Amino acid sequence: MSFKADDIFKATYSFCLGFKSVFKVADVVHISSGIYTFTLDRRKELGMITPIWTPSPAVPGCTTFDLELSGSADLSTHLKDIQPTLLLFLRKLCCMTIEGPIGPQGRTATIEIRRDNADTDIVNLERIENGRTSTKSYFRVTHVTQTYPGEERRRDITHSDVVLAFPLTETGAPSVSDQSVYAFLPLRSYGFTVRS
Repeated sequence: MSFKADDIFKATYSFCLGFKSVFKVADVVHISSGIYTFTLDRRKELGMITPIWTPSPAVPGCTTFDLELSGSADLSTHLKDIQPTLLLFLRKLCCMTIEGPIGPQGRTATIEIRRDNADTDIVNLERIENGRTSTKSYFRVTHVTQTYPGEERRRDITHSDVVLAFPLTETGAPSVSDQSVYAFLPLRSYGFTVRS
């Protein structure tokens, strides 16, 4: 892995979900990023790690992943449940569009979720489904803390960001409700309630 000098403190490389996990649900993944467009096909020899260069159209400024789901993958119900909070603590991913058979009846639909950092403290999350838009705002606080120096895998990392985000009502007041715990991606709701 390589990092810019300024990025070393934002490294998350010890969190290894792994891209190849997409092959648990997909046989083929089409990837387009910048000038590169290629396919990974698990049905071919070494197909999960050997790119097949393809002339797919690229979306300027975006990286796209198109998955051809395997026959045994039924994700339609799970895809409908994806919430914009998925994007709350991710640094680079700010928009996701899901198209296909979504929901219990498997009807074709499009769901788009977006994150807009309105300023350094306020984050707006938006979900657009079948033309209906819902928006939720969060007050985000970041605290920089020293990391444990004895961790061998993070020997060049001396600081970590601890980020908290608190939901706001439409008027900007705190919204008191149970919240999920995240480690970049949502883990689960532990029933923590923060009162102001």
